[in-house]
Amino acid sequence: VGGLVPSELEFLLGAEFLERARDALGSLGVTGRVIVDAAFVGDEVQRHEGGIRETGQVCKPWAAIGICQSPALPVKSTLPLRRAVMKPSVELYDTTLRDGSQGEGVNFSVADKLRIAERIDAFGIHYIEGGWPGRNPKDIEFFAQAKRRKFKHAKLAAFGSTRKKATAVERDDQVRLLIEAGTPVVTIYGKTSMLHVKEVLRCTPDENLGMIGDTVRYLKDHGKYVIYDAEHGFDGYKLDPEYALATWQAAEQAGADMIVLCDTNGGCLPGEVAAITKTAIGL
Repeated sequence: VGGLVPSELEFLLGAEFLERARDALGSLGVTGRVIVDAAFVGDEVQRHEGGIRETGQVCKPWAAIGICQSPALPVKSTLPLRRAVMKPSVELYDTTLRDGSQGEGVNFSVADKLRIAERIDAFGIHYIEGGWPGRNPKDIEFFAQAKRRKFKHAKLAAFGSTRKKATAVERDDQVRLLIEAGTPVVTIYGKTSMLHVKEVLRCTPDENLGMIGDTVRYLKDHGKYVIYDAEHGFDGYKLDPEYALATWQAAEQAGADMIVLCDTNGGCLPGEVAAITKTAIGL
């Protein structure tokens, strides 16, 4: 268990607990590696690959045990041993400082944004979208000052778009400002809908795919965690499924860390969202 020898485990969990655990697992014919789930043993016990290490607090004797199918995917159970379904991991991405600033009568100062970011971080949010440096000079100043702040939970994200058509990605000023923002995460959006490719971008379908792939790849080459927002993802899929899938694959193949399907108009029914998302996951 995480490199701990039996005597250390006995100290942490108690001899009686370990004996009960051995008996319960043995009765099921379990011979695999066993972990102690840190979620059940207290705030001071830290989980790492394959097990735990104690950092000051003795584990309670009712701590949960489980079979470790792989170092990162333990199956939780409690005594008497009972298998449980793993809960999916959910990450929260907050857009208050960008989307939230677009509301009527809202005008955040840089100081406002810094204070709001600190409060969002205190909530335990995973990602904070700080703004669009390529569109708003105030956001450039926000990111410059945010570099000097320490966030306990959240990672800051700079928002932007794919490169412009007929422009090399390294010559695109908007992409350059995303890198200069100095955030660990960059979120960019790109076109999913063939209608928008033809009527808004006024470029060829292949060029749009190139704009997506070039921008994601360039940001990854600069060490960024890249989130790709598929604008009008569901509506674009309903219009032309094959092309929509091609845009998502372009981002994936270029190295995007996360691909977000956006219901930009907010008009898709839950069943449509579920079906299209299932298709995307199956790519």
